[in-house]
Amino acid sequence: MCDFETTTNPKDCRVWAACAVSMDDGQTAHLSTSIDAFMEWCQRGKSKKLFFHNLKFDGEFILSWLLRNGFEHVGMEQKAVPEECFQTLIDDMGQFYKITICFSRRGKKVKKVEIYDSLKRIPDKAEKIAKDYGLPMAKGSIDYNMPRPIGYHPDENEQDYIQTDCRIVQM
Repeated sequence: MCDFETTTNPKDCRVWAACAVSMDDGQTAHLSTSIDAFMEWCQRGKSKKLFFHNLKFDGEFILSWLLRNGFEHVGMEQKAVPEECFQTLIDDMGQFYKITICFSRRGKKVKKVEIYDSLKRIPDKAEKIAKDYGLPMAKGSIDYNMPRPIGYHPDENEQDYIQTDCRIVQM
């Protein structure tokens, strides 16, 4: 289960925190301060299936990263996604369902990562999910508008916030 935290400044719109927790045990598998580090983790890590709650939002950052880094989009008619390419399943209303990425691993076996939208399975906000399912945690809060320059490191509250968001949906 993954999540991004992003800046709210339209002139500096980027990921300032990324997190992934294991679907098996809720342990943090990845925590970083940029989309570059997150995508490197995707390429090198063990996970092959990821979920974002509201992929329509987070997926825009992923697609932008892929295009900026030389990946090519291939259509759904292509059965196998070639190296350094990606495929999307987005409906005509702009709803994201799936992003499939094939990373080249320089001489190693190609790695395919599939990213799904968990909002399609649990159509509620994380705060409501925690309450409705009686989870032993609640969604926290952070100042979304606080300036976070490039290289900013999340404080303990911000790290807890993004990890809790992931764990609520994971549970």
